[in-house]
Amino acid sequence: MPDLHDLYDAAHDFPRRDGAPRLSYVIASTPRSGSTHLAACLWRAGDLGAPLEYLNPLHIEQMSPRLGAAGRPDYWRALWALRTSPNGVFGHKLFQPYYVMAAREEPGFMPMLAADLTVHLYRRDKVAQAVSLARAQQTQAWASWGQENGPPGYDRDLIGRCLTSIARQEQWWATVFALVGAPSISIAYEDCVGREDEVAGQIRAALGLPERADCPPVRIQPLARQADQTSAEWIERFRAEVNQRLDAAGRRRDLSALARAIAPP
Repeated sequence: MPDLHDLYDAAHDFPRRDGAPRLSYVIASTPRSGSTHLAACLWRAGDLGAPLEYLNPLHIEQMSPRLGAAGRPDYWRALWALRTSPNGVFGHKLFQPYYVMAAREEPGFMPMLAADLTVHLYRRDKVAQAVSLARAQQTQAWASWGQENGPPGYDRDLIGRCLTSIARQEQWWATVFALVGAPSISIAYEDCVGREDEVAGQIRAALGLPERADCPPVRIQPLARQADQTSAEWIERFRAEVNQRLDAAGRRRDLSALARAIAPP
């Protein structure tokens, strides 16, 4: 069975090209929003780059030696050379902690992240997302290809912390979008599932690309959904327990944000 880390190996590079990409985009998201699924679908198209999580420190450590990169600027130029599709499009996906880490450690690198388009991928069902994150943190199975380290256990406090973290990261992205003012589109995970080709078309249109470039498709094994009956039971249980708490508190105004956060989409 393939491993998610295999996608960062040389076997998955595009043919080498020189210079900066003609067009670039970033998938700005939060954990367990379906960003890896979307990235794999866009990559398979062949004309939308290979938008993986390149600023994750684990992947920087994995790729830098073979790329001969010392520091993020060298690393990014090497990615431009090997992870830009033949039509000149480079994409990557990004979570808030990695953006902040890069800005603190190498501020001179940040202009290289400027993109022609930001794709904001979010999930309407925040409780389902928090349950998925809590489960992945326990099992370390971050994609359907991964093997779980052990059976996960329901943990209301952990799910609550994940829900808070997701909300904070979403608010951070909203602030960044408002400050930067760069071209962007927003896509809900729930609208993406089963309509991946349509979403790819939206991104092409936003980038000013033709409906389909003359680029061969890329062979990547599809990712399956990881949600199952256990996930559904955790979602239902968490909502019930939090609603019970809200009822006991008399649905106070200071808890209204929590009530909105756990409401089904």
